[in-house]
Amino acid sequence: MLPPGNFFPALIVFHLFALHMPITLSGLIDAPFGKFASHRSRLNINGNLGWAAMEIVSPVTLMVALYTHDHPPLNLSARILQVSTPFRKRQGYS
Repeated sequence: MLPPGNFFPALIVFHLFALHMPITLSGLIDAPFGKFASHRSRLNINGNLGWAAMEIVSPVTLMVALYTHDHPPLNLSARILQVSTPFRKRQGYS
C-alpha cells in the first residue's frame, strides 16, 4: 500500500498514463497478436499455457499472503458480527 502522502502523485501518474492511447492507436508501435503474430518467434507460446500462466498469479498471491503474514488465530470468540439482544441486562447498569 502507498503511504497517504503518495496518493496524489500516484493518481497523477495514473491519469497521465492514459496519454499512451494516441501513440498506440496511431500505429507508431506495432504489436501484432492473434493471427497477425509471427509463428516463428520464440516468445510465442500456446494459448492454453498462456492462459494458465496468467490465471495462476492470483491463487499464488493469495497463498503467499496467507502464509507470510501473521494472522490472529481463528476461534469462536473472534467474531466480526456478534448478535446482541436489546433486552439483555448489561453489566454496570441496573
